[in-house]
Amino acid sequence: MMAQIRVKTRTVENKDSTGEMIMATAHRHSRATRGLRLATALLLAGSATSALAQDVAASDSDEGIIVTGSRIARSDAASVGPITTLTQDDILYTAPTSVGDLIQALPGVGVSLNNNGTQGTAFGVSSVNLRYLGSAEGSGNRTLVLVDGKRWINAVGGRGFRDFVDLNTVPMGIVDNIEVLKDGASAIYGADAIAGVVNIKTKRKIDGIDANGRVLGSVARVSALIEDIAAFRTGELRLVAPPSLCESVLPDIAARFLARFPGVRLSIDSRSVETARLMIANRMVDCGFLKLPLDRADLAAETLIESEAVCVMAHTHPLASEPSLTPALLGRSPLILLGQGRTSRIQIEASFSAAGLRPNVRVETHTIGSACALAARGIGVTIVNSLLARPYLRETLIARPLTPRLPQNYAFATAADTPPSRLALALLAESRAYLAGLGTDG
Repeated sequence: MMAQIRVKTRTVENKDSTGEMIMATAHRHSRATRGLRLATALLLAGSATSALAQDVAASDSDEGIIVTGSRIARSDAASVGPITTLTQDDILYTAPTSVGDLIQALPGVGVSLNNNGTQGTAFGVSSVNLRYLGSAEGSGNRTLVLVDGKRWINAVGGRGFRDFVDLNTVPMGIVDNIEVLKDGASAIYGADAIAGVVNIKTKRKIDGIDANGRVLGSVARVSALIEDIAAFRTGELRLVAPPSLCESVLPDIAARFLARFPGVRLSIDSRSVETARLMIANRMVDCGFLKLPLDRADLAAETLIESEAVCVMAHTHPLASEPSLTPALLGRSPLILLGQGRTSRIQIEASFSAAGLRPNVRVETHTIGSACALAARGIGVTIVNSLLARPYLRETLIARPLTPRLPQNYAFATAADTPPSRLALALLAESRAYLAGLGTDG
């Protein structure tokens, strides 16, 4: 864009007695000479000059000489634009993690590539997008980024584009203040400043270590967290257990544990035995309760529950009067069994096979709670773990020992390649105490 300057001139006119206009010749020659000198001076300065002269008018009037050039000082380059300045106080107050996060909080800044991924995947880069005119990969950089008034090098984006400045290349610790011109400045800087200009001013002198409140606050929070974890005032314990255990003794163990450690969050996942083993071995949880045997070298286990199978039935069942039951007594009685294909189920089927019988399975289910509920309605007899069946034994349900004895044991398990956490060991101790009380109560 070429600038224009208007140079004003003045003409003088006289009239004779006949009304005819008479030019003041000497005055006219004087004005022409001055105009020629001015045009010659501007041409020597590299400016294109044109002079427009008019004859004497009816009265005094002003004339203009229009000069066009690119080296003439202009008001748009010298005037103050709408600049937003982010000072050290702003930086300390917001405690940003990067320059991009700080600028992103300004009004008028559109979605851009940053840590929050507001425009696609960030790939570890950060950009600025003034007035939503674009600064993403492949769209062309329309916001000019300066560092101490000098253009900053463009980054290679995550998908190979090199058309925007990665603000992560400017460390937050060296930033003194940031000036943001949110009006287009292409007339001054060129086409890459259509959206505006960001000028990052750096500190001129840094002595020692500069740590902001965010870093110091993080250190304090980490120290407090370490103290809380050491004193069991906070933390999270993730565990997994079979559904039958989650519905029987585990709620009482969890209640005792949380009463002792009220600041700890407990996460309980109820899964099948096979899935629970996999979750513990892969450290998806901290610990868990599993039915023995484990048959896995990547699990460390401690036996907690040593019990045996019992027959649970409605108190009106024909076999309720028997002190104990055998496969022969059960005979063709309808059975409610669970765990098809698992070790405990194989043991039951083997005991019937030894007596020359096959179990008369009427209902297949997956939890002790559902099996006992079905037995209470007179559907049949269920064979389940004696300890886990205790919560379901009421007036309508009774339990009788099964002969031959079928052991059913449970263990507390953790991953074998890492030591258990302190919270996991605390849960183990609480489980031992609770189950020891159940054994004492008989």
